[in-house]
Amino acid sequence: MEKIAVQRWAGALKAMVTAALALALPALLLVPWFFAFPWRGQTGGAPLWEQFLLSYAALGELDVLLPALFYWTAGGACAVILEQARRVLETVQARVPFQMSNARALKRAAACCWVISAAAAVRLLLWLWTDGGAGPLFTYNALFIPAFLVGGLLLEVMSCLFEEAAGMQEDQNLTI
Repeated sequence: MEKIAVQRWAGALKAMVTAALALALPALLLVPWFFAFPWRGQTGGAPLWEQFLLSYAALGELDVLLPALFYWTAGGACAVILEQARRVLETVQARVPFQMSNARALKRAAACCWVISAAAAVRLLLWLWTDGGAGPLFTYNALFIPAFLVGGLLLEVMSCLFEEAAGMQEDQNLTI
């Protein structure tokens, strides 16, 4: 059977999502290094593998730990969102998108969006408290809060639509 356009697009999108997931997971391992060394200029000529190991020891410092926790939380949630998208795209490629499993996948992705939004809100509040000024309100972190809140709401609505369509599909399949 010949693939229709939506299947081709779903295949291309699935490849991109898989590539993003494959790059995101190893990048999470580098989070402590990013905050422990390059910005401080404390490398001391140490080899990269040694810097990598020492960066995990630097997690005892609050100014390394807090941003690392935020990025691990947001990055982990993004990885879950990408995996849920990959699962939905597989069913679109197979031309059976209206399934309860897709509704559940979209609900999980919505919950992850809300986790990112909450983590960004906590980070923004901590940043405002420690900075003492309004500067953090004009950062990408402040944009994460409404963007992922709305994204989660949109995914929740899509989840309800997929759930309803899956129910209608099941009723139609049982009709003689």
